[in-house]
Amino acid sequence: MATIDVLERQFPGRRAALKREILLGALECFSQDGIDAVTIEQLRIKCNTSVGNIYHHFGSRDGIVAALFFAALDDQHRARDAALMKAHS
Repeated sequence: MATIDVLERQFPGRRAALKREILLGALECFSQDGIDAVTIEQLRIKCNTSVGNIYHHFGSRDGIVAALFFAALDDQHRARDAALMKAHS
């Protein structure tokens, strides 16, 4: 399942597009450099947005990490529930 699909389910609609862009950019930066090494400035450059937008949507770098974590956890929960609904025993 594509990461964008997970984020679109978690943050649906046109109004959440910037939030999804920031999360996708952050995930790419975190994957490349490690969570602890990535700065808000790196995220700002990667996402071509302002620091204010990042803080408005997530509050901090840790807020971005939490949003990604909970989006993944929610997706796992949905997949598990769907599999359990199909089970016959």
